[in-house]
Amino acid sequence: MKALRHCFGRNVRLTDERLAHILERPEMKQMGDELEHVLRQPQFCRRSRSDDAFVVTAYLTDKPKAGEDLWPIK
Repeated sequence: MKALRHCFGRNVRLTDERLAHILERPEMKQMGDELEHVLRQPQFCRRSRSDDAFVVTAYLTDKPKAGEDLWPIK
């Protein structure tokens, strides 16, 4: 398990099982090294409906889920 720091300065946990799940997606297969960078400097961050202290999944999208904008700070 890795502890990764996110854009708000706190650590989130990324288990080996969750990392394997993320990298199973064809579009994410080569992006394992980018996860830490994206957590530290995302394009934007929205509050999810279920707030967790660990990485559950990651995916590319052109249609982000609805939610309260948290980053960038305005």
